[in-house]
This record gives sequence, C-alpha cells and structure tokens, in this order.
Amino acid sequence: MLKKENWFWLLNIFICLFLLLRGFYDYQSLQKRVETLAAEKDLKRGSYKGHVCSQVERSENWQRFTLCLPAPVLVYTKLYPEYNYGDFLSLKGEIEHPSSFSDFNYPLYLAATGIYFVSYYPRLESIAEELKQREQILVYLNQAKKEVRKLFNQNLPEPEASLANALMWGFKKDLFAEDQALFKALGISHLVVISGLHVSILGGIVLAFFYFLGLRRALSLVLTIIFLFTYLSFVGYSPALFRATLTSSLFLLALYHKRLATYNRVLMLTFNLVLAYRPVALYLDIGLQLSFLAIVGIRFIYPLHRLFFKKIRSSSCWLARLFSYFFSAFFLTLACQVISWPLIINNFQSFSYLSFLVNPSLAWLLPLILGSLFFAFLLSLILPTLSFYLFLPAYFCLALFFKIINLFNFNAGGVIAISPLSRRDEFIYYTVLVLIVILLRRKVAVGANKNPTF
Repeated sequence: MLKKENWFWLLNIFICLFLLLRGFYDYQSLQKRVETLAAEKDLKRGSYKGHVCSQVERSENWQRFTLCLPAPVLVYTKLYPEYNYGDFLSLKGEIEHPSSFSDFNYPLYLAATGIYFVSYYPRLESIAEELKQREQILVYLNQAKKEVRKLFNQNLPEPEASLANALMWGFKKDLFAEDQALFKALGISHLVVISGLHVSILGGIVLAFFYFLGLRRALSLVLTIIFLFTYLSFVGYSPALFRATLTSSLFLLALYHKRLATYNRVLMLTFNLVLAYRPVALYLDIGLQLSFLAIVGIRFIYPLHRLFFKKIRSSSCWLARLFSYFFSAFFLTLACQVISWPLIINNFQSFSYLSFLVNPSLAWLLPLILGSLFFAFLLSLILPTLSFYLFLPAYFCLALFFKIINLFNFNAGGVIAISPLSRRDEFIYYTVLVLIVILLRRKVAVGANKNPTF
C-alpha cells in the first residue's frame, strides 16, 4: 500500500504529464492557426466599433493598446489624443495579420495573448457607449493605477519616479530608454520589473506589518494571502506572477494550518495549478519558463554554496559576515543563471557577465525600496499633505540604487553575443549539469552528517 506522500507524488506527476501533453497539443494548434492566417495575406478594410480592453502603453512616438471589436486587434496610433482603458472608439482603416521578424515569431507571440490582428495608425474617433459591469470594474482599476502612478510622480524626481513605478506597479514603459538599455547591459532587467521576487518580498513585508499591528497570527496570514491576490489583480496578471502568488500563498496556507510545507511539494503543486489555468503558457511564456527554472536553481543548486568558505562563514568578524553575504548572493545569482543559461541564450542570443557582480550588489536594496515605497503610499493616503516627506526614505534608497549601477557603468557593453544552442547541445548541457549537481549535493549531505551544526 502506497504511503500518503507517495500518492501525492503519483497523482501530481500524472496530472503534470497530462497538462504538458495538453499544452503541447494547444501549442501545435495555435501555431498551425497562425501559419494558416499568415498564408492568407489579406487586408481587411472598413469601419469597426469597439472599446479599449487593455492597458495603454506609451513610448516617445506612439501609443499601443488592444481594441476589442469584438475580436481583439492590436492598435498602434499617435501619442495624441490619449486613450484609456474602457474608451469606446470607431476605427476606420486597415486590419492585417502581424508579420514575423527575422529572429522573432511576432504573430505567435501575439496569438499567445489571443491577438491575431494589428492595425497601424488607423483613423480613430471616440463614441458614446457603456461597458458591461465586469469591464467597468477594470476601468476603475486602471484609473486607480493611474492615480498611484501620479502620486509617485508628484513626490519623486526622475529617474527615481520611473523606477519606483516600474518596481511597484509594473509600469516598465515609464523607464527611460537609456536606463532600460543600461539595465539590460548589466543583466538586471529582472530586478526592475515586477517578478516573483518582488511578490515574495512584499508578502513578507505585509505579513510583518500585520504582526506589528498586533493582529492574530491566523488573521495576519489570511489577510496577507488576500493582499497577494489583490496585488496580482492590480498590477496585471501574468503566468510568472501567478506562479509567485500561488507559491507564497501555499506556504502561508500551510502556516495557517500549522503544517510544515516542503519546498518540493509546493513547487510541484504550483506548477500544476499554473498549467491547469493555461496549459499552453509553458510553451509560449518565456517569463514563466525562466521563473520556474530560477526556482529549481534556488532549490537544488543554491545550497551547494555551503561547500565553500566554511571557516569564513562561521567567523564572527563583520568583514567575514559581509563577504559571506556577498558570496551567498553571488551564488544565488549563479544558480539562477546556470540553470536558465540555455533558455537565455536561445531567446536573447546574448549574456551579461557583469550580472554576477551587479545582482548581489543590488539585491539587498530591494526590500528597503519596496518597503519604503509601500509604507509611503499607505501613509500618503492618510496624510496627503506630508507625502513629500513620507517618500524621502524611498527616494534615498532609489538614488542609492542608481549610484551603485553607475559604479558598474564603466563597461555597460559587458554583453557577450552567443549563437543559439541546438537541441543536442541543450540535452548535453543539462545532462552534465544534473550529474554535477547530484555529485556535489551528495558531498554536502556527507559534510552535514559529519558535522550536524554545519
């Protein structure tokens, strides 16, 4: 008779295999549909009516949004007049199928979000219509996002305000183009957009805040879970953020029931829940792939740092502790980079060697930045006249973030261009990596058994 734990793994592995096959089938169907539409190569010209059903993204020269007609169409238009979520528009012009780039399957990328058509600079006119109740809620949500972005812009100078809006609310388009290029060159783009790391940090901050207020432990855990899903709805759904929210919530739920949640179980259960929501996401969403690979690297590769500098880590000297922290953060970055390296190479054809130094130098600042921004935002709602002073701690943390980046700006071109790997090369790479990790983990286990206080 199988034990309860074995039943858990048997059932989840079976579900995982089913969802992987279902996702692959959906991926093949989606790819076939995109190829069929691309072969038509026809233009649809006429007049259509619909509403803006996505957040409007703006650059220096254009604004972009999805217009539901009811079939969604990605529209590129001039910066002015400005449009917002929920606006009803009349579109007159051409609607076409998106074209692929030399190294990027743009039609498939859009199809993954349910978009099969684009329209470039059509004639748009506002019309009077009313949204359904559910869509009206999303309008209020987007208006609230605009207000919080306005609050940050009023109380923080540039470029700190743009970075704060990207870190807290996901307005990554607010970042200056030169800053985005620098972040990419230094390999820290994942730090300046909302990711699973940000969700975990904010969840910890909110839970500690509820404890500080003296709320009961069970109530604090429930309120933190509610906050995480509310925050996910506010900043916008993505499979990677959904994964992070689920993972954090499952750990908190285990604490609520006073159960010990094992990392492997939570990882497997989260993986299945994300795939159950949208099986094809694993094949199309690079962010989700990198997110899960990073978690696997943290779980299985990161603990190997215990093999190094044992005497230094056990020292009470503050310099030794500082070195131990920096090495630990460096190895955490290394673990995530090593396991996701083939995926990064195949999708971006480049690699930043400076990221191994920049990431540990900045990672410790993220809790301070997010915490100071979160409390400044909350207190500004209560004491709006003191907003400027409430945002000062956040400003100093954000300014320090840029100061540290500038220290590494002596070689912003520290990106190595690498050709994509073949399937055979990927297989060899991961086979060798798995064997090395297994051998080193056995060595760690032997060391721990010899020295229980290790």
